[in-house]
Amino acid sequence: MTTQEKKAAPKPKVGIYGFTGCAGDQLLIIHTEDEILNLFGSTDIQSFVMASSNPTEGELDVAFVEGSVSTEEEEEHILDIRKRAKILVAMGNCAVAGGVQAMYTGDDKYKERLQKV
Repeated sequence: MTTQEKKAAPKPKVGIYGFTGCAGDQLLIIHTEDEILNLFGSTDIQSFVMASSNPTEGELDVAFVEGSVSTEEEEEHILDIRKRAKILVAMGNCAVAGGVQAMYTGDDKYKERLQKV
């Protein structure tokens, strides 16, 4: 691909979203400093609350999601993101395994699990 073709090619549309959690994975992206300039220059960031207060809700090539889905509202939001994204990437423990908030499921069995530790 020539330099001119690269310039003419559309940038991938990316969204970065956070749900219940510490927002550490989004902060890690922000703290990459030099690399984030390359990210913003080579992609079309559609949504990233930590970097912009003006998100769009259109189609995405890639959606990065951190935090656990802990409410019905968050469930609706993640399902909407999934419908709009060609690829969805879970970032961090909370997005992948539920994090600390997954320990409590409405019963007291978590206390038994903690006692064993």
